[in-house]
Amino acid sequence: MANFLSTNSRTRRVGVGVGVLALALGAGVLGAGAASAGTESAGNYTFTRTVDNANPEVGDVITYTTLAQNSGSIGSIDAFTESHDACLTFVPGSAKVTKLHILGGTTTTVETPTLTPTTLTVSGRGWLNNYDNDVTMTTSYTVSESCAPGAVLNSGLSIRALGFGWLGGPGDRTFANIGPSVTVLDSEPTDSTDPEGGETGSLGSATGSLGSMDGGTGSLGSVSGIFGSN
Repeated sequence: MANFLSTNSRTRRVGVGVGVLALALGAGVLGAGAASAGTESAGNYTFTRTVDNANPEVGDVITYTTLAQNSGSIGSIDAFTESHDACLTFVPGSAKVTKLHILGGTTTTVETPTLTPTTLTVSGRGWLNNYDNDVTMTTSYTVSESCAPGAVLNSGLSIRALGFGWLGGPGDRTFANIGPSVTVLDSEPTDSTDPEGGETGSLGSATGSLGSMDGGTGSLGSVSGIFGSN
């Protein structure tokens, strides 16, 4: 049984690694708006954070996903705390955790987080996190008008988990710059196709057309001369 579980764990980890690699390649190919990822490890735990839009505009909603995995047979998550730029506004009801319940299997529940202007904390009573059970948290934020165009919004993660503390008890680990990185796009028009500028050009063309009409009168006069000569 031990060998089977070990093989299963390795197989699942390889699959996850391929998925993260595919995500990174996709970001390089798609460019603006593509997902982005950041990963850190501590002991048997691996934490991967992704964002569904790495290049949002002001007013967009972005969603972070935090995935906790453990290659060992024993582990649990007590709390996630994510730090973010103050210009991001939490979307109420968007904090959700997917984890194993003793009754009901793996389910997703809406959590009530503890909020400050730059942090969000979701706590539980020890969500089982081992080679066969991942824990996932998702949170969404609105990119407010106070997010400067071109600004790079970094994010961090703190975790309270079994095995991080003294004698293996619950304790904290903090990854201040785990990411993923988000860059706010400039949504203002910057080229010569500005609507007002285009309208002014159109009026100029119309004036030129009227001038051509005067020229047409001259042409008619020339025609009269031709008839007169006959």
